[in-house]
Amino acid sequence: MMERKTPQLAAIKQVFIDNHSPMRLEEVLNKAKSIVPGLGQATVYRWIKNLLKIGWIVAVNGPNSSILYEKAGKGHHHHFFCRRCGSMHEIQGTCIEASNVSIPSGFVVEDHELTIYGLCPSCS
Repeated sequence: MMERKTPQLAAIKQVFIDNHSPMRLEEVLNKAKSIVPGLGQATVYRWIKNLLKIGWIVAVNGPNSSILYEKAGKGHHHHFFCRRCGSMHEIQGTCIEASNVSIPSGFVVEDHELTIYGLCPSCS
């Protein structure tokens, strides 16, 4: 896919560069609108789809089957989800490798995800 250089795309990419936590599509839209007023929802959705396709961003499974997005290439990390405000934050490091998780015999671990639930500092 050929990536056109537009002010809308530049704004969307800047949102992902400036924000280190996974975001919902609506969050990306609202933050990008502060850079390019009048930016439309369909344009943001289209660019999110294209950025996913080329691997510039990745989808993150959020609570209640929600999908959030973050910039790709950050390396392995986990997430903390605030039950009160709904924000998701990155947690660096690994947990399975450092813990005493017992994988059943014959199973092969290929990857893992971990989300911790609680209250962020603003909500606690």
